Amino acid sequence: MIKHLLKQPTQSGLEEIEHVKFLIISRIAYFALAVHALLIPAFAHIGANTLAIVNVLSVFAWGGGIFLINQGLTSLALRVFCLEVLIHAVVVCATLGLSAGFQFYLWTISCILMIDYQLPLKRAAIYSFLMIITFALLYVFFAEVTYTFSYPELIPHINVINIIIAGLPMVYGIGLIREITISQRIELTEMASRDPLTKLYNRRFAKKTHPSSP
Repeated sequence: MIKHLLKQPTQSGLEEIEHVKFLIISRIAYFALAVHALLIPAFAHIGANTLAIVNVLSVFAWGGGIFLINQGLTSLALRVFCLEVLIHAVVVCATLGLSAGFQFYLWTISCILMIDYQLPLKRAAIYSFLMIITFALLYVFFAEVTYTFSYPELIPHINVINIIIAGLPMVYGIGLIREITISQRIELTEMASRDPLTKLYNRRFAKKTHPSSP
């Protein structure tokens, strides 16, 4: 999919970046929607009914965000996702404690915020920093909260799973950005080396490949 996207010659660099941003956020949104949907019966099963209800609202939030993305309002959708992750992390950590690892999703959303090119860099950096500050504050306010629900023996495994799931979107997003960067660099090099009319290699290219030539 990404290789097909990068090979479209009619798109400008900015359009390519917007398409990659759309691809990253939309796929992460569907992934998060599926995760929250699975958490509803999981939380209900262990007796955390409040968290089950919170995840129903989370599903609606991610579903609404996907609708916004399809309407071309990707930046607004990203802010909805940011708010959902923030609220979800605080509520879950206040209920289950920090040992389950749901706080690590704040790192994910802090990184994803930086690809919102409609946000000024300073504002995006401030929002991302606030996510990290919230992550730190969770350890201040909820460090003493202990897990009191069913299957306490599974908590270390759930913590590892949450860390992995939280890391996947970051790796995926950075990977796509890496691909678009390499593709654009190759395209710019090719444009600088060829005559725009004849498409033949120009004198600059000849000097680079044959530095001894006049």
